[in-house]
Amino acid sequence: MSQVFGFILIACALIGSIYPLRSFIYGYQRDHIDYSPLKIPVYIGWLAVVAIIPMQIGGIAQGITSPSPFKEFSREFQEHGFFDGVGSFAISVVFLAWAFIVPGHMYADEKTLNGSKRLVHPYVINFLIGVVFCIRDNPFYHLIKDIFFE
Repeated sequence: MSQVFGFILIACALIGSIYPLRSFIYGYQRDHIDYSPLKIPVYIGWLAVVAIIPMQIGGIAQGITSPSPFKEFSREFQEHGFFDGVGSFAISVVFLAWAFIVPGHMYADEKTLNGSKRLVHPYVINFLIGVVFCIRDNPFYHLIKDIFFE
């Protein structure tokens, strides 16, 4: 039963991560499109994202997990089986989406809807922050280790 609940949370997190990117598909007329059936899984998914992001950042900082979804799937598949591999793959995809794309896209979308031209710098800043979070030996992780673990 707990695996089913976990897969539902991971699926909601995937939906919650993909939902902000809908302007890639539908353009900037999103005010006219109603996604009311998706609102409940999106809100549940954002709660799951709040748990997934710190979990993945901590795992990468400690060397337990890899930022690569394919390496995570392979490792979990060998240790625990197919369904755990799929779950780890999905969690890594959610982490990478939020580390590299979603916040910058949401900010650029908001500024574009207000009438200005499409901004590029939120994507660049979001990409650089994602790279920092995916590299295990960075000063941010050393600072966290010094403050909390030593």
